[in-house]
Amino acid sequence: MRKLLFYGIFVALLVACHKEENEEAVSKSEDGFTIENNYVRFYSKESFIKTMSALHKLSTSELPKWEKEHGIQNSLRSKQWDTTKTIDVENMLVQDMRFASVINEDGVYAIGDSIHKITQDKEYVYRIGTSVSSTTLGRSSSGVRVFLIKKQILNLDAPLDNNVIKTRSMADQYVYYDRTQMGIPPSSAKGTRRVRFYAWSTSYIAYCSNGIGMHSQFRTKNFWGQLSWKDSPMAYMGMSGYAWYLYNGFDKQKYSYDSDTNEYNEQCTIAYEFAGTIYTYRINAAFGFQLNSEYPFYYYNTIWN
Repeated sequence: MRKLLFYGIFVALLVACHKEENEEAVSKSEDGFTIENNYVRFYSKESFIKTMSALHKLSTSELPKWEKEHGIQNSLRSKQWDTTKTIDVENMLVQDMRFASVINEDGVYAIGDSIHKITQDKEYVYRIGTSVSSTTLGRSSSGVRVFLIKKQILNLDAPLDNNVIKTRSMADQYVYYDRTQMGIPPSSAKGTRRVRFYAWSTSYIAYCSNGIGMHSQFRTKNFWGQLSWKDSPMAYMGMSGYAWYLYNGFDKQKYSYDSDTNEYNEQCTIAYEFAGTIYTYRINAAFGFQLNSEYPFYYYNTIWN
């Protein structure tokens, strides 16, 4: 009897020590997250904030390497910006590439014990282990909370070139260019080049941001001989922006800039916040780009509000 009692105490201590070691390993993790069931799971809100703050110190061209180093193999960012099948920016689930780096291609990530699933207009939150399907999502009785994603439509004011038509869209303005001029009439011919300037202002449950971006494309023919647009890297892409916005009832102003080389898409997240709603009054933006040494530097300035 004494032997059995001693053995039971020994096993209990062993289990407790093992649990303690695991908890210590989790608390000392530098990443602050793990990969579970093909999605990123942050240990806490604090680790999510720490990771996102670190990602904002990286250039967009460094994001693929960061994902690979941290075991993220199917990020929403890589799916959306796949050069073999370009997706219109306004149709992307998450325009902010840094946030999209920690979300999987199905729009899923987790913080603590809660799964976050992002769709085009809603964000679903439910406890890990909850059995959900397309029919049970959105039913409060199934333990799923539903939140509307706040995507703000920004008006594009007429830029310095008054010939450019004012548009109304989250991702908005294509400008065509060649070796001699920018703003030439659109063409559907093979060899046409264009660059798209866009802005976003979006709020999710745990993260919200506004920013600007530039996307370079080239008109070519696909495997079947059909004309299509293909992403085309530039020798230089640079941009800066100043944003006036409202966050949780407080007026704020922020300035930021980004630049990179040999990229087809560059972004500048001007302002990012956590657990709240961001409403953008106005974004002043300045862009500069050069396709290669044979092309001149082009500059483009505009305002979104």
